[in-house]
Amino acid sequence: VVIDRFWLWSDDLQSCGGRALAFWTLRRFWGFVVIFVWVQVFYY
Repeated sequence: VVIDRFWLWSDDLQSCGGRALAFWTLRRFWGFVVIFVWVQVFYY
């Protein structure tokens, strides 16, 4: 549901490269999540 809303929001910004920016932001967000989980697993 969150991802669907995210893509709908990015469609509104498509005129200024919003989709590419949204995709980049989403990848950075998931990268942060993966690193956070990895740290939790190996340091706790």
